[in-house]
Amino acid sequence: MKKTHKRALGLFGLAAVVATTVFAATLPDLEASAITNVEDTITVRVVGNKPDINIISPESGSTVVSPTQDIHFTYEDVDKITIIIVYTDPDGQTHEYLYDEINADYNAGEYSGTIDLSGADYGYGEYEIKIEGEGAEGVPGTDSIKFSYYPASATIEQTPGTGDGTSGGQEGTAGGSTGGDYTISFKYDTESGLGSATGATILINENVNGVAGNLIKEIPIAAFPTDSYRLILSNYGLPSGDYIITIRIAYQYNGKTYYAYYTYNVSFRVPSREVPNTGSFMGDLNISKTDYLVTGLIVFGIVGVGGFMFVAKKGKKTTRRRR
Repeated sequence: MKKTHKRALGLFGLAAVVATTVFAATLPDLEASAITNVEDTITVRVVGNKPDINIISPESGSTVVSPTQDIHFTYEDVDKITIIIVYTDPDGQTHEYLYDEINADYNAGEYSGTIDLSGADYGYGEYEIKIEGEGAEGVPGTDSIKFSYYPASATIEQTPGTGDGTSGGQEGTAGGSTGGDYTISFKYDTESGLGSATGATILINENVNGVAGNLIKEIPIAAFPTDSYRLILSNYGLPSGDYIITIRIAYQYNGKTYYAYYTYNVSFRVPSREVPNTGSFMGDLNISKTDYLVTGLIVFGIVGVGGFMFVAKKGKKTTRRRR
């Protein structure tokens, strides 16, 4: 009886092992299934570089006096390119125009075009050129510059050959010893015929932390238009200091008078007098070489006249004695 029971248990255990093995063999590979599911749910996207657009001309911040301007820029990793011109007229009204569209097809390249600012949609005033590009998956890329177009422009720089700006000549001459010697150069629009520059004035203001303070001097340029004007600050009795010089140009456009402004920062130092080294006491008197020369000539003249009178008087006494 016991043997029969043991055999039955053995056969049951063997059957259970076989059944478990067969069941395990039919189960799916969990690790392989997980990998398959991951591969099925992950999507890999390859996005190109951000579009690169670089405007070369016109120069940002410049003032031009020619209506014909080149638009030149480079691009890379961009599909579509849009060129937009934003024009602000002298009355402050802003106008936006679509200038051109390009299909670059993601190729690297460069664009060159020409715009006539004297055309019907444009004129004197402020301009902004905006280049907007679209790359892969709609990734944007942009670049923009601003410039001005007026009938006249002005630049100011130290007059050549005047050292550090604290010495130079009088207006219209090549020599002298006054300070703050600058030359203002003018350029004019000779192509468009839109308008004309009618006058120019130099405004000298205090420089208060980079902002124009009190107006110190207003100097109209009588002989205008002119190619250049010599400005010597010491001629106007200015003390040493930092100043903001503004050249204001009046011009006629569409029957109205407008103004264009060109501003520069300058540092002016009153020229010091040349004092010879005559010791601490004499040096403190701040007597120049010219003062010494003039004083010496005066003393020489007094002594000379005195000596002549002394000799003449002595000659009269000798003549009387002989008689």
